[in-house]
Amino acid sequence: MIHIKDIPHNMEYFIDENLKEVPKDENEIKQGVHFLLNEIDKVANNDSKKLIHLYKLVGGFYRIVGMLVDSENYLNKALEIAQKENEKLLEISIQLRIASTLLEKKKYSAADKIFRKVLNFKNNDVQDKFRDYALQHLGKSLFDQERFKEALDLFLEAHEIRLIKGELHLIEASQFAIKITQSKISQG
Repeated sequence: MIHIKDIPHNMEYFIDENLKEVPKDENEIKQGVHFLLNEIDKVANNDSKKLIHLYKLVGGFYRIVGMLVDSENYLNKALEIAQKENEKLLEISIQLRIASTLLEKKKYSAADKIFRKVLNFKNNDVQDKFRDYALQHLGKSLFDQERFKEALDLFLEAHEIRLIKGELHLIEASQFAIKITQSKISQG
């Protein structure tokens, strides 16, 4: 399995004051996507997990560089394979990524529907794995819609979960979203 650190290009991005993913070097990420597409060409069709993984990476990085149609297309390819393989947790993971792309396309209702669906799952595995992501990104949707107080509540809940999980980069992402949102609220 290829990991981001294995891609011979700078795939780094940051979150700006609008809570948008911004590439540190857009051309480097595009070259990295080209590298991933070449890797896809090398994968046998029967290696579904590897194809899903690569399609998810390509879809995510296409979103970061603003190529939203391509992002959605590759994520849908990953989703199709996951559904054929009956990989429920992978399906949910991919649906969340599709929802993030829909957010960037300003299709808030469609994105929110996916986030809320995940939040309403009764399965503990789904809740343990994805609840904080769904809360954080539903919060981002509300932030984009200038519903700052509702967004803040979701960011705070995601932050609590992430503190328990102990993943520093996720904790920091929630803290940053909380800080930015509180600033927007105080500006009135």
